[in-house]
Amino acid sequence: MKLLKLGLFFALVVAVSVPVVAQTQLKLDIPFNFVVDGKTLPAGQYRVAQVYGDSHVWSIANNHNSAFIHTNTVQSPLIAHRASLIFWHSGGEYTLARFWPEEHVGDELFLAPRVKSTMLAKSGEYVELGAE
Repeated sequence: MKLLKLGLFFALVVAVSVPVVAQTQLKLDIPFNFVVDGKTLPAGQYRVAQVYGDSHVWSIANNHNSAFIHTNTVQSPLIAHRASLIFWHSGGEYTLARFWPEEHVGDELFLAPRVKSTMLAKSGEYVELGAE
């Protein structure tokens, strides 16, 4: 009987954990070069995943390139967002600014002072790419 209860407990833990893992990873094709934390990454297929054990550190990587992202959590209780990445496009450069791994909870990057001043000095637009 104890073995059955223990097996049922582990099955329940796995069933609850699988959706959480699925929500903390985005896969998408980025059709342009972009900047993340001062590092330029080339266009390509990328995976954005939460670094294990820290909800404010993410990685963006493909088979050849990677960068770590430090974020602040942002919430949107009234508007549901699709899984996506938001880039700031200004002066011919795309800079990753925010992403939405969940409908109502997103992550905003700490932008370098150089990027903030560029955003204020030049007109630009936000570009959203949906994840798979």
